[in-house]
This record gives sequence, structure tokens and C-alpha cells, in this order.
Amino acid sequence: FDPVAAKGELFETNWNLPEKLRLQRLLEMRDSNIVGPLQMDTVVLLDTGAKLSITGSLLDVSTGALINGLPIQVHPTNSGAWIAGIPTHGGTGSLKLGYNLVRLEEDGSIIDSFYIWRSSASSEFKRAVMEDSLVELFVQSRDENLPEEESINVHDLYLEKGMLRRRLSTDPRDIRLNNNGDRLSLTLLTSNSPPEYKEIAESIQSQWAELGVHIGIHIPETRQEFEEKLIARDYDIVLFGQSLLDNLDSFPYWHSSGIQKLTDDRKDLRIDAYNLSQYSSFKSDSLLEIIRETRDEDERLEALEELQEILKSDVPAIFLYSPLYTYAHHKDVRGIELNDLSLHSDRFLTLHNWYLKEEREFISGKNWWSFFGWIFTFV
Repeated sequence: FDPVAAKGELFETNWNLPEKLRLQRLLEMRDSNIVGPLQMDTVVLLDTGAKLSITGSLLDVSTGALINGLPIQVHPTNSGAWIAGIPTHGGTGSLKLGYNLVRLEEDGSIIDSFYIWRSSASSEFKRAVMEDSLVELFVQSRDENLPEEESINVHDLYLEKGMLRRRLSTDPRDIRLNNNGDRLSLTLLTSNSPPEYKEIAESIQSQWAELGVHIGIHIPETRQEFEEKLIARDYDIVLFGQSLLDNLDSFPYWHSSGIQKLTDDRKDLRIDAYNLSQYSSFKSDSLLEIIRETRDEDERLEALEELQEILKSDVPAIFLYSPLYTYAHHKDVRGIELNDLSLHSDRFLTLHNWYLKEEREFISGKNWWSFFGWIFTFV
């Protein structure tokens, strides 16, 4: 159980928490904004009909330049600066609500671009300003310019209504997304018997939720419904018990011959297709065949060990635990020998030797008078 390693693997495979994706986008826009002659507030509060005044230096561009398609003007102060007013309604280059990309052009070439976010609601504006300050705080933390107690990372952030804020202890962990916007949501199928399966499934659901993985648990009410879903491979994860008996024969579970052929025809589904993870490996198939067919015990044990390493590497399944069963019996019952059991019913294998009472009996042909003859043999 290694949550840190799990988060790293999810990150490597481009499954990220929404906070991470949002922060990454904000950092990209910040990096673009801090370079170039355009410098202004990244968040503005403007009602529709108002204008946003932008200024800059004429050392960077000439008076023929355009900003959002509108010509810049010499600043009235004659201080060597220029000024332009960008509208918020209709017309060329107007600022819409939300994100806008403001472009400064000269002679048909883009000199600079700047991302700016506009709101007309004060509450939304405040949240955007707070988000902007958190981005700056994150950058300072990343660059190790803050004391550890003041630093933040992406796990300290929470995405609410499309914006980042500080995470509270009561905030749930959100579901990870990939680059296509797909949520990392999986269906876990298990049986209602034994009842422990439900508890284990809920434990998995809780632990994986902390990693940003959503697990939907499905426990069919009837055995028939469960078997139907099992046969049709109608799940992302299946939680079940496995008994390999004394010979540790795992051939049905991992050999490619046990893969279910999934087609549109229900008749193609096999009841005896026990390879529930649809696992296929030429090397594993060869070892499984040796384990089942060989009469050489050393060869068999060597193949079992090699198969174990392959399954660890390929991970067609996650082995959770081996249950410990304790069978109690009355102290007066004798002759019970449990030894190594493969099935629950194996505890009755020596039932014919069980007894409650014992009595002494003479061997056939012997009686009490033979005792004296036995004594005289020592004289």
C-alpha cells in the first residue's frame, strides 16, 4: 500500500486531479503573461458597456500598432506612452465575460499576447483574484522562496465552480481526468456472499477515492445475476475468492484458453471461461502447461516460482489477502487431524477417526490369566 507511488503512476499516465489540470493551465497563462510589453491586471471587474484602458511604451511599438484590432493612440500626457480602450460589448476586439486573449500586433505580426479574465459580478471577481494569488503563492512555493509552513502544493488546492481555492478538511477528493476530459471512474463487481466482500469493496472504494479514483460498487442481489455479469465481463474490476486446492493449479485462471470471446452473440459466451481478467501471455501459458502436465516435482516448483514473478510483473490481478479460518471443536472429541486444508469441507476428511470415548480391549485370544504368563517371562 503506497499512495505516493500510486499518485506518481497516475500522473505518469496522464490521469490528473482537476486541481492539477486547472493549475497547469493557469501557470501556462501566467508564463505567457509575464513575457512581453503587455502588462496589466490579469483579472478585471467590468460591466457590459464599460471600456478597459490599456497603456504601454512607444519604445516597444509604433503608433501604427493594433491591440485587439483597434489602433493605439499616443497618450495625452505625451510621456512616450500609448493608450487604447477595449470595449466590452460588440465591435472589434471586445472583451467577453471569462477568459480573453488580448493581442498586440504591428505590421501584421503579433508582438505580444496577454490572457485576461473579465467578470461583471463582484463575488466572482473576488474568487478569481483569490485564485490568481494562490497561483503566485504556488510559484513562490515551487521555487522554494517561502518557509515550509507557508508553502502550498497542488494537494492544498480545491476546484470549486471552475476556480481554485484552499482545500478544507471537509472537502472531498475529486475524480481524476485525462487529457480528453474522461473521468477515472471504474465499476467493481462482487458477490453478496460472503458478506465480507461488501466490506472489502467499500474499503477499496474509500482508499482509491483518496487517490482521485472513483469506484462504483455493484453487488447483484441474486447468484444468477452475478454469474451473468461475470460471464459477460460486465465490470472493470471483479472482487472474488480463489481456491487453488493442494496442487496449486491456477491454469483455469491465467491460461489464455480461459479468455472469454466477447461478441454481439450471447451464444459465444462460455460458462467455463475462468480467465476473468482476460489475461494473455505466451510465457505464462507455457509455464501453466508445465505445472499441470509434469510429473517432475522440482520442475513443477521451478515453474510455479517463475509464474509467480511473471504475474507480479504483469499484474493481471491484485492479490489482497489469504483468509485464516479457525475451526473449533469440543475437547472431548478425539482423533481430529486437520493438517493442510484446501476446502472448508476438508475438515471432515478424518471424520471416520473421530471418537468421544475409548475403552481397553484384550487382543483376540488373550484374557486376564495370560497376565501371569507375561510376568513370568521376566523371571
